Parts: sequence; C-alpha cells; structure tokens
Amino acid sequence: HYQEEKFAGVGFINNFRKEFSESTLDIFRSWIEQYCHNWAFCDSFCINVIGPFLGKNLKLVVKVEPWAKDKNLWVRRASLVAILKIAKALEPSYLFKRTAPFMQTKEPYLQKAVGWLLKESSKWHQDEVINFLLQWKQRTSRLVLRYACEKLPPQKRRRIL
Repeated sequence: HYQEEKFAGVGFINNFRKEFSESTLDIFRSWIEQYCHNWAFCDSFCINVIGPFLGKNLKLVVKVEPWAKDKNLWVRRASLVAILKIAKALEPSYLFKRTAPFMQTKEPYLQKAVGWLLKESSKWHQDEVINFLLQWKQRTSRLVLRYACEKLPPQKRRRIL
C-alpha cells in the first residue's frame, strides 16, 4: 500500500496549507476513505494535516462531525483524532458530545481513539473528564477507560478503573 509514499505525501500536502478551505475537508475525507488502510496513516494525516487546519479554523470543527457516522472505520476514527491536538481549545461538553456515540463501540480502533481523545482532554479539563468517565464506567470498555485514565493521578485513576 505504499506506506512510505503516503507519509511523505502528508508532509508534502502541508506545503499547500494556505490553500486549504472548508471544501478541502471533503477532499480529506475522501482521501481517508480511499487511501487509509491502517491506524498509523489515519492518525498521521489527522494530527499533521487536518488537526492543524481545524486549529486555525475552529468554526470548521463541526464539519468533521458527520464523519463519526461514516461507514468507513478510518473516517470514523478520523472524526476523533482530527480534534485531538485542539482539545484544549474546545469546550468539554463539545468533546463529550463527540465521544459519547463511541463509548459503547466494540471496535478497538475506535475505543482507542475515544480513550486517547479523553486522555488528551483531561490535561485541561480533568474534573469534567473524570465525571464523564464515571457516568460511563459501567457501560464502556476497559480499553476506553484505561486509555482515558493513563495521565490521571493514581488516586483518581483508581476511582474509574
């Protein structure tokens, strides 16, 4: 699947980031659907291309929301990973609205993305993330909880796990 070339392409596309627009997100979604076949490329593309674009255009974050319902696993994962590095700029309630639909998924790649986004969010919204996790504690996977609690102080982690 030409993995090295894809990663090089991620770096190359950023040379054109000044040209990105709202409609570019549709192109990005189609690229994920067509060319993404594993978590490594999905995450690299989201963290290095889509996330920084959204970070400079926060009002466009809502444009990746529909990706959460896409039939393609990697597009669904991208709906979460794309906002990972801008979690600090987003309201906790918005982050929970984005993660809640995935809290009971059986798909490990989505469970890991949910846990990762919550872990990242806990750096700035620790109490809110803890309360959210406590609400879901009995209904979500251990994988989500373990990932989400990774950076919490041991005492708080024990409350959830």
